Amino acid sequence: MGSKIPYIIVGFLVCCFFGWVAWVNLAPYGVIYEKDFTQPGTHAFVSDFTPGDRVQKFTTLVKDPVYMHVRAPRSFATAQLTLFGSLLDPMRVAVQTGPTRDEFALYTVDAPTGERGEVTIPLHGAYRDSEGRYTFIFAFADQETNPEIIHATVQLYD
Repeated sequence: MGSKIPYIIVGFLVCCFFGWVAWVNLAPYGVIYEKDFTQPGTHAFVSDFTPGDRVQKFTTLVKDPVYMHVRAPRSFATAQLTLFGSLLDPMRVAVQTGPTRDEFALYTVDAPTGERGEVTIPLHGAYRDSEGRYTFIFAFADQETNPEIIHATVQLYD
């Protein structure tokens, strides 16, 4: 009979791994996602802007509304969006609150310089689709020029 110690060690390591994966999926401290829009299709949790015919060179929004989806491991209470680009003022961001895109809550981006904008969005009534995604809707119809969003930081927390 051989020693059982290697089996115990392997079993312990496997349990630790699955415990760590479960803890990360619970996201007790929230999550922060960084998205570089100049690199399309490179982020697993934050989508590119859609539909593509309303966006030029992946970053310049030419017609509204434009959508961005954020996949989250669970429901959160608040989203903090920090946008980097140009001509961000007076942009508005909405979060979808129901299964159809005409159900939303609208918020104004605070962008005093026009190059860096922030908006805090309560997610208590926000809708998550069957894939666990929140939908953010960008609106800028009252602007004379087209805004450009190069980079975004999305922080989801309770």
